Amino acid sequence: MVISMVSAVLLKGKSGNALMWNLSADVGVGKPNHADDVEFVRFGYFLMKTNPTSQPFLTQQERSALAKLRVSGGFGDDLALCIREHEVSRGGTQDGFVSPMKNVQVTQGSYDPKHRWIVHVLNVNMIQMTSTFPRIDLHELSGPSITESVAKICNFK
Repeated sequence: MVISMVSAVLLKGKSGNALMWNLSADVGVGKPNHADDVEFVRFGYFLMKTNPTSQPFLTQQERSALAKLRVSGGFGDDLALCIREHEVSRGGTQDGFVSPMKNVQVTQGSYDPKHRWIVHVLNVNMIQMTSTFPRIDLHELSGPSITESVAKICNFK
């Protein structure tokens, strides 16, 4: 039996290495929406909403969508709206879902020369807004499924 769960990815760069979290499958309308993947995306957007570094880049439509975002729960219209508005504001692919990063060592978190994977952007918000990254399982707003997955990966459960 294959267990789908977020995974740790090591980005090797010229100025050092960075650990980031990746999704196991797409999150969006009609996608697998594994509980820990959904909670990861939800958590990343919730932190984006409060991240002072992100504020200058958010459109009014994104702010409105983020204001409606529930802190917890499965995939729903609130998260779908955040994903759509984020895609519109940043340009690039407009497919309505967040995909796992692919070919990470080659692309260094980007899917084309101009755009980073959304999951990469969500990781950056987590890095900037949590004092325990990569241990997002220790954050009080980390959902139960993502908390369990991260703890397992870190060998704490």
